[in-house]
This record gives sequence, C-alpha cells and structure tokens, in this order.
Amino acid sequence: MYADGVNLHFDGLSNEPKRSHLCNLHQSLIECNDILLRNDRQLLNPRNMSSSGDQRAFVYGSENGHGQVAFLENMANKRVTVEYGRSKYELRPFSMLIVKDGVVLFDTADVRKSFSGHQRRTYSPLVKPATLEWKTWSELNVSMETLRKRVVAMQPIEQLRLTADQSDYMTYETTFNLRQPHGLSVNTNDDAATLQVTSCEGNSIIAFVDGWLIGERSLAYPGGNCSKEFQFHMPMNVDVNHNHELKLVSVSLGIHSLESNHSKGITGSVRVGHADLTDAQEWRMYPCLIGEQLEIYRLQWSNSVPWTAVSRLSASSGDGVTSGRQLMSWYRTSFQYPLELHTTSEQQSSILLDLFGLTRGRAFINGHDLGRYWLINDEGDFVQRYYQVPQDWLLQDDKNLLVLFDELGGSVADVRLVSSAMVLADETEDNIAGH
Repeated sequence: MYADGVNLHFDGLSNEPKRSHLCNLHQSLIECNDILLRNDRQLLNPRNMSSSGDQRAFVYGSENGHGQVAFLENMANKRVTVEYGRSKYELRPFSMLIVKDGVVLFDTADVRKSFSGHQRRTYSPLVKPATLEWKTWSELNVSMETLRKRVVAMQPIEQLRLTADQSDYMTYETTFNLRQPHGLSVNTNDDAATLQVTSCEGNSIIAFVDGWLIGERSLAYPGGNCSKEFQFHMPMNVDVNHNHELKLVSVSLGIHSLESNHSKGITGSVRVGHADLTDAQEWRMYPCLIGEQLEIYRLQWSNSVPWTAVSRLSASSGDGVTSGRQLMSWYRTSFQYPLELHTTSEQQSSILLDLFGLTRGRAFINGHDLGRYWLINDEGDFVQRYYQVPQDWLLQDDKNLLVLFDELGGSVADVRLVSSAMVLADETEDNIAGH
C-alpha cells in the first residue's frame, strides 16, 4: 500500500487541501528565508505570551523595525487572542501563525484559505470486464519433471538466503508421518493433529498436505520478530502411520526498513504434533515461482505453460467470466488501450487497474512489474483496490498484455482498467456511476 495521506495521492494526483496548504507554507517560509538563515535557531528560546505558557513566540530578527519573523504558537485546545508587538492576533486551538513585520503570512488552522473546495475521486471505465478474455494456469498443476530451481538440504533454509529478495515466494517440501501412539486414536483437536511453523512478522505461510490446502496464516505488520508460531489444524481424513507430503509456501509481505538483519520463511521449528520435522530430515526448497522463473508475464515467454481458458458466464448471469478461484494461479489477458478516452479530458488524471475480486499477489503490464497487490477488507472497504499503471508502459498501437498472479483463489471476473481524476465535489454528480 502506497502512502495516501500526504500531499499527493498514491497515483500522483493532488490531495487537496493538503497539497495547496503545504505549498502555501513553503511559500511563506521562502519569503522569510533570508531572515531565518541570518539568525540563530530559536526553538529553545521561546517567549511566553501568557501565564499558562500555552502561547509562545519564536522570534527571529530585530526587536523593532523591519526584518523580523515571529512564529506565534497556541498549544491550548481553545481559541485565544494574544498581543504581540503592537497588534493582537487570534490563534485557533493547536495552531501557529507565521508573522513577518506584523503581517500574517500563514495560519496553520486556516485551511480554507489554501483550498476552499472539497475533492472527490471519480472513476471512468477504459477497459470493461466484459471485454477481457482470460486464460489461467496454476502453480499447483506442476509435474515433478518440470525443470526448476531447487535446493535440497537436511533442514529448511531461511528464505532470503536463497531468493536474495528477488522473489516474494519460497516453497518448502518434505514428508511426515502422523504416528498413532500406543494404539490410541488421534483427535484433530489435540496437539498431535496440529502443524506449527516458526516464521516472522511480515510473512505468510500457505500450507498444503498431500496437495490439499489446510490453511493460510499471516502476520502483516512489519517487524523483526522471527519466533512467531503459525498454527494449522490437520484435516480429519489424514491417515495415521502413513507418509504424507507437506508443502509450505512462504510469502514475504515486505521487508522491515528499520532492521539491519532480515529474515523470511521458516526460521525455526516445523512441528507436526510433537515431532520436529527440521531435525535431520530432507527438505526440498524452491526459490521463486515457476511462472517467475519462466517469466510468463513477458510476451515472448507467455506460452511457456499450458494455459486454459476461463469460461464465460451465461448471458442470463451477466457479462464477464466465471471466477475460477484457483489457488496460486496465474491469469493472462490482452486489451487495446483506448487512448482517445483518456486524453479527451483536460483534467489531470491517472490510469488505474481495478483488481476488485482478487486476493493477494502480483500484477504485470507488458512485462513490467506493477508490484504487489493485496485487497485487505477493512470494515467493508478496501485498504487499496486500485493500482497505478504508468501510461508509458501501455502500447497505443498494439495489444497490451496483462498478467496477474493471485495467491488465495480470487476472481478475475470484475478486473478492469479505469481513468481516475480528483474533482470538486459538485462536479462529481454525473460521474458517480463510473465508480
């Protein structure tokens, strides 16, 4: 998720009134630049303007006459009037005035002076879902004969040592036996029927037993704690006293920027019941996805895997395609970029990929990596649903290749390309339907 609470939105469009207010602050500081640089810093030398000490002045320049800048601060939660020099100034709660030679240049609380309107974001369809013909291929449909990067060791290796952070993905494989002790039955509510994987913050583990998904666990918040336990419950039909295949797909959800040592993947024990599978047992590790290794997101290598068509919905059900909803699946389609629809407006706008219906994964346009997407649902709304597509990456005279990798069984039925703009609220009424 890109930061979206600053003066520019994630796609470069103006975030008003923050952008204009910040611009006016900078202009005011530029106007005071000479005076500020000629004088010592006054941060530790405030002048109290009230007995409570909640109103203070930081003064730069001469005491009298021309060439003085004052920062008048109100730290109280109420509006006050202060006297400074020969004038009175009204300070709103938790605000500051920049005053040069008795003239107010900037009021931190007066946002409407910087931008008086209210903005809303609009979305106009460029490529509709009904026009996209999708094909799919799953990483889980790979045969044992497929040539791929593989490392074999007697214990699992930390992810970044093998991927060098060139891929978010690492697959671990081994076998285990769910032993039935002393003739007793195994209850799936007992510890004997649980899988525990030690991993890190900012990590996801997708677990499969004999090719069947048994769950996904993740810790999305950043951090350097790599002793976190991810617990899974074994399915009821796992036979005891038989060997079973265990596949763990580790997904890096980001590197913590404030740490010097980074780790991902399996960083400790892997326990089935009370047995530790990391103790002198063969592990097969596959850094990166097969689709990444083959670069199937590039046009020249796109046919390196056997794609199958995603069937379309019937006319009575509506436009678009069926969901598919396969785990660890790649999706491919192509589209013509309608340049004339995007360039007819004089407003500043951006091109966004609407990934509604998908879960978590990666997106590519014409071989360019758009980065990770993750449609986290926060109380009915998505933290981020739209992802910026640089216009320079789109072909105007040829088909554009869109390739998506989705981890957790999402649907491509509603994926589309839209043009987005920030407009004044009273200008959006005719465009709300485009959302």
